[in-house]
Parts: sequence; C-alpha cells; structure tokens
Amino acid sequence: MKKPLEIGKILTISTRHIDKSDDEKLHKNEYTPCGVFFDLTPPGEEEGYGYLVHCSQDFDDDNSKNHGELKKYMEEVGWSAAMSDIQIFALKHGCDYIRLDPDAETVEGLSTYWW
Repeated sequence: MKKPLEIGKILTISTRHIDKSDDEKLHKNEYTPCGVFFDLTPPGEEEGYGYLVHCSQDFDDDNSKNHGELKKYMEEVGWSAAMSDIQIFALKHGCDYIRLDPDAETVEGLSTYWW
C-alpha cells in the first residue's frame, strides 16, 4: 500500500522581521535553530532573494513551556529574539517552513527592522 504524500505548510513573511545579525548568519550559511535552511539567492547575486527556514519541530506541541525553551535555546546559540518569535509564530500556525521574502508582507505583532 502506498503511503500518502507528505504535504506541509509554509509561512511567507517579510525579511523585515529579522534583524541584520540574523540576515548575516543566514546569508553566511551559519547554523540555524534546527540546522536546516536555504539561502534562495542565486549564485553570483549579492542579496535580495530571501531564505527558507525549517521550523524546529522539536519544540512544537502547542505547549508554551516548550516555546519558552525554544526561545531560550535560540538566544543561547546567538539568534535574535525576533527569529525565535518568528519560529514560535510559525509553529503556532502549524507551519513546517518559513519563507523569508523581501517582497512579502509584514505581520502585525512581529517586530520589524529597517536595516
């Protein structure tokens, strides 16, 4: 019997929700909270295409205690509070990935940065 297709959800939000230090880490391929992300900038281009980041499912059980642990962990490994807020927001909405896109809309309630 064939297994059903695995289909996930992607939250698409503006890169304005990450601070400059997060952008630099993502662009340099530094470790993310769950270790999986893709810089969507084509080779030879400097910037401007955004990122695809995997949501940390280890902390997702709709339990605010686990979300607090995620926030603490992310800040301990050098990510901004904004990045952990994005992860928690995505997990609360059942997302598997976050698409950080410079052309996407901002989300009310999340911090925005104009770097």
